[in-house]
Amino acid sequence: MQGMLKHLQDDLTRRANAKNDKFDMRHRDLVKRQQVGREALKAAQEKRRIRDNKMRQARFRAGISGVWDRLRGEHKRIQNQNEREAYVTFRQDSKDMDELVFMHLKERKHIEIFKLRIQERANHMRRGLDIDRQNYMRGQSPEP
Repeated sequence: MQGMLKHLQDDLTRRANAKNDKFDMRHRDLVKRQQVGREALKAAQEKRRIRDNKMRQARFRAGISGVWDRLRGEHKRIQNQNEREAYVTFRQDSKDMDELVFMHLKERKHIEIFKLRIQERANHMRRGLDIDRQNYMRGQSPEP
């Protein structure tokens, strides 16, 4: 009987380890996928930032017209407009990145909760096997 209980315990441990390995692999895959997603967002934001900066810079006129704009205060107005637009874009990019990161954390939490439930179930089964083994060692029959 004790050999059978030991065999069941070993089988339970082997299956729990296999499930842990599976969850670890899924977690690593998820982390890689999320890193790629964040890098893609970062790259898209950088491209847009460069494009927008060029567009804002193109608003300034060069040469005599540019000097005339400075004298009339047009240059300062354009500069203020560019700064406001750049700040709004920066805030939106930060918000987008934060939303993505929080979504990723939520996905990871779901996997961790599922993993903990599986581990709790395995621990419960181990405790049951330990109780059966202790009862057997004391000469009592295991509970059905």
